[in-house]
Amino acid sequence: MALSEEECLQERKWWCFLLSSMLTFAMGVTGVIVARIFKFIFYREEEEYVERRPQPPTGDEPAITPPSDIYAEAKNWAGELISGQTRAGKILVFCVFILSVISLLVYFRDASMEGVEHCTRFRDNLSQQVDMAFNIGFMIYFLIRFVAANDKLHFMFEIGSFVDYFTIPPMFVSIYMDRTWIGLRFLRVL
Repeated sequence: MALSEEECLQERKWWCFLLSSMLTFAMGVTGVIVARIFKFIFYREEEEYVERRPQPPTGDEPAITPPSDIYAEAKNWAGELISGQTRAGKILVFCVFILSVISLLVYFRDASMEGVEHCTRFRDNLSQQVDMAFNIGFMIYFLIRFVAANDKLHFMFEIGSFVDYFTIPPMFVSIYMDRTWIGLRFLRVL
């Protein structure tokens, strides 16, 4: 049974949207710290037993790229992509800029409506659908920046990362809850 707008808004759910942002941040930082701890414990033990010089490949075995080289390749690719110094990087930076501006315009449109919280189904709310598409783009850009970051923990505390924490997770919550909250979407201007 679908509730009317007035019945739905009798109980405000703004805290769910804010909580999703804070939990995303906390889980991300915790994940980075746990990964550092594992790397410190397990990688250090391997260093004692692994010889540093690579063995020359024999003629009958195909050369296999070690996992560390694959990670380095991905990190270099992501770094080049977000730097804006290659053609693909310039296109990506320009697209993210355009997405940010349009997302801000969608926010202005939603903020001009009466009320901060609305109970509208996702399939009936065009601005929410557009914002969702943009947030998927921002999430991909966040992941590329994360891969390219030299210090993952420092990256988690950058202003651009906080903008993503407070704008992307609430969109997924709004789909689940069939309601939208203007909240901190204005941070996208940063």
